[in-house]
Amino acid sequence: MTAPQQCARQGPRSATGHHTVPAEELHRFRAMLERASGTEGDRSVQDGTVLPLALLAAVAVRASGQLFADGPPGTVALHGAQSIRLLRPVHAGEKLVCACAIRSTKALANGVMTEVSVHLAVGTESVAEAGSLLVHRAPGTAAPARAPAPVRPRPARDPAPGICVDRALVREYAAVSGDHNPIHLSEDAALEAGFPGVIAHGMLTFALAEQHLRTGAGRGRPYELSLRFSRPLVIDGESAGLRVTDRPARGTGPHHGSVSLMAADRDGTTVATGRAALRPRNEL
Repeated sequence: MTAPQQCARQGPRSATGHHTVPAEELHRFRAMLERASGTEGDRSVQDGTVLPLALLAAVAVRASGQLFADGPPGTVALHGAQSIRLLRPVHAGEKLVCACAIRSTKALANGVMTEVSVHLAVGTESVAEAGSLLVHRAPGTAAPARAPAPVRPRPARDPAPGICVDRALVREYAAVSGDHNPIHLSEDAALEAGFPGVIAHGMLTFALAEQHLRTGAGRGRPYELSLRFSRPLVIDGESAGLRVTDRPARGTGPHHGSVSLMAADRDGTTVATGRAALRPRNEL
């Protein structure tokens, strides 16, 4: 059996699970992002129990993990893209029903790329839709060499300094999210997987992008967010820099407003790009 075929050995094509985010977990998640970014969320429109998009997305990713429970030991899982669309505010303490399904799979030279969808509901009421693009590589399979990504010019609007993403923050995100993938926590595991060092969770970048929108964009609150991760954020030494910028998106349609997002490391190399749809700040 080839390595890609081994990687493709998964669990069921669909699964359903339940998850409840307690208030303590929500407060810890918010406090982590506020410490990292040096900013506070917009307390004027948050009643203290509404879950951020990034926390809901982390729940969806955790729930979809049961679809890959039968993979071979040591398989390396990488996040290629993540999206979530909120249908109504979700509060801490609500019991979420997470219906996960594999939408498509594609064999790669050294693994398998899988598209996963997660429908989140409270009882029979739909509250959010999430999607992930995941790449699973066979144990010990090095990543193919990639040319450096072109450095994109930053938008004129650049309101905040870069965020320091250090190992302590990565460990804290792992604890809060439940994502203990060793490539984020162990230098040896990251090197074995073909990376130059420990890499930050893509979903940590996702969370910091949402925090930027909530505190720095100034135009509204995100109810839809999607990011494509173009390359890993490597923790060089003890920390890496992350800068999130935004600009008005073209073709916003009927939305209150949409923005394009870019996240870059301290050298200006793009690590993620995406888009968010916003509501006015006085709307939950």
